[in-house]
Amino acid sequence: MRAAAAMVAVAVTAGLAPAQTGLAGVPPIDRWTCPASHPIKAVVTPRTKECVYQRPEDQHYAAFAPDICFRTEDEARQEDCWRANEIL
Repeated sequence: MRAAAAMVAVAVTAGLAPAQTGLAGVPPIDRWTCPASHPIKAVVTPRTKECVYQRPEDQHYAAFAPDICFRTEDEARQEDCWRANEIL
């Protein structure tokens, strides 16, 4: 199931507003951009509420439209998010 969720997350945004995710973090600046202070892009799947994130150095980072942005990878993991590349 994680592989399917990650593939969807890489292709499109889940479309949830940051307040709807229930996660700590900050909203993206626009559809594709996180603030420089919070470069970790994360999406939350609407149906399963799984959180998947990408780091700036990850291959599909530019194609990842975030729902929420985290300062560090540890911050994302504290919110039970997992790195998309872990399952690819």
